Amino acid sequence: GVVRLVQVKDALDLLGTAECADAMPLPSDDGEGEVEVTSPTSGKVRDRGANDADGPWTDCEGMTAEDCLVFVRETGFAGKISKIHKDSLVTMDYDLNRVRIFFDDDGMVRNAPYIG
Repeated sequence: GVVRLVQVKDALDLLGTAECADAMPLPSDDGEGEVEVTSPTSGKVRDRGANDADGPWTDCEGMTAEDCLVFVRETGFAGKISKIHKDSLVTMDYDLNRVRIFFDDDGMVRNAPYIG
């Protein structure tokens, strides 16, 4: 889904950063800006802190899936962590108590895992 927030400055304050790579200002009739947040869980919208218990865990990129699992657990995430091949079918439900670590044919993590 798309989240629309009314003023750009207020939206960035809510997101916790002055950088907002996936946010795009939208025109409005009253001259105020809006921000369209297209991927609130991707880690690109706001910096949640480097690899904290809330993720995303960018340091996992390039690690083995097993090393990434250990790393995520060490950051304090207490939920379920699964290692899944990148081509596997998974449910699309959103679960705040789950992290999926997708790995390639070589067993390497190519994209940062995140909660969901």
